[in-house]
Amino acid sequence: MKRKAKRWLGMGELIVVAGFAGLNALAYSHAEAMLRFSDGGLRTTTPERLGLLSRVNVLPAGVNIPRPRSHRHPSDLAPDCRLLSVPGARGITLASWYCNRGRGTPVVIPFHGCSAEKTSLLREARALLDLGASVMLVDFRGSGGSSESYTTVGVHEAEDVAAAVDYARQRLSHSDVFLG
Repeated sequence: MKRKAKRWLGMGELIVVAGFAGLNALAYSHAEAMLRFSDGGLRTTTPERLGLLSRVNVLPAGVNIPRPRSHRHPSDLAPDCRLLSVPGARGITLASWYCNRGRGTPVVIPFHGCSAEKTSLLREARALLDLGASVMLVDFRGSGGSSESYTTVGVHEAEDVAAAVDYARQRLSHSDVFLG
């Protein structure tokens, strides 16, 4: 009886494995690009608006999402607003603006969306102030004046929300804390 020699991988299988590994490396680099804010440049437009050459350029490196920044000042919200530095989880610092309307008022903490920063909520914050509430605007990690340069699309940002609420409860004297 003759034994068949065992072969490890044939050329076809090797091509499939190499293709699978290459696609995984490409997916990893795209995920990394989508979660890390860049220091500048133009934001990559939507795929529907990219031309063929632009799509080919984006394919190996992924998209460019510049860090959300603002050059506004707390007084742009109200003359009595001030800057706060809120300690967050994992050693990060959350940049915040705080407008105090008095001890007996609730403090409302609205949070911005992904790839935005606190000044995107100025209209809503002004409306809350007009209603008599105190307001605390907070930049998530990687946004505005906060530390870091990444987003986790909500995973660690939940810790940022908890840190802001804890800060408001422990250091700001208000009847209630509401999230917006």
